[in-house]
Amino acid sequence: MTALPYETIRRRITEVAPALEEGIRRTAAHPARHREGIERTLLRLLRARFGPLEAAIEALVAGAHSDDLDRWCERVLEAQRIDDVFDD
Repeated sequence: MTALPYETIRRRITEVAPALEEGIRRTAAHPARHREGIERTLLRLLRARFGPLEAAIEALVAGAHSDDLDRWCERVLEAQRIDDVFDD
């Protein structure tokens, strides 16, 4: 997969940020919904950054603990490769 230029990523994240922020705000009071919101956010960020995702990545995200999802959301912004997001 080819990484997108930083400015392209920044613009795309800025475009989706209001919707993501609203979703997080609405679900913060409900832990299960909150986790689902983080999962959806991470998948959107990964797709924006790296393009279509392999089924294995989607499965990894679906089965992840919320702490992992939070950490991966932070990493996706600076990762050069999708593997950088998940490497510990």
